[in-house]
Amino acid sequence: MNKVFGVLLLLSGLACLLARGQAQEVSQQQAIHVAEAFIQKNGYTFKPAEASAPQYELFDADEMDVRAILKARRNSLHPKAFCITEDSDSWHVGFLSTRVNRSSLKASQQQANLAGRVVVVSKRNKEVRMAHKDPLFSHFKRL
Repeated sequence: MNKVFGVLLLLSGLACLLARGQAQEVSQQQAIHVAEAFIQKNGYTFKPAEASAPQYELFDADEMDVRAILKARRNSLHPKAFCITEDSDSWHVGFLSTRVNRSSLKASQQQANLAGRVVVVSKRNKEVRMAHKDPLFSHFKRL
């Protein structure tokens, strides 16, 4: 009986591993879409925030009032992704600061480390968060 139980336990474990391996990873286009929706929903674009309680980040630590947080974020990032890179677990989608006029950038300037923020999208479960380090866009692929 113990052998049967052991075999069943082993088979169920293998089935879980196979099912997890079959989960489809988030594509580059899906990551861009998720990241663009995230910055809009959390109040970083010119559009009104959709979130009644935005996702907090380290920069919000001193502020408790949601309205003040959203006011500080409002129109701070361009709504369309500027660049992207990836690692084994996630996509890193870059957004330019609205202080940067993308249409007036020379080709050499577009390869520089411009002001902006990065949204990190997990490849496995679409979990999204704002990166807290200044981005090095010179290492990203332009979109």
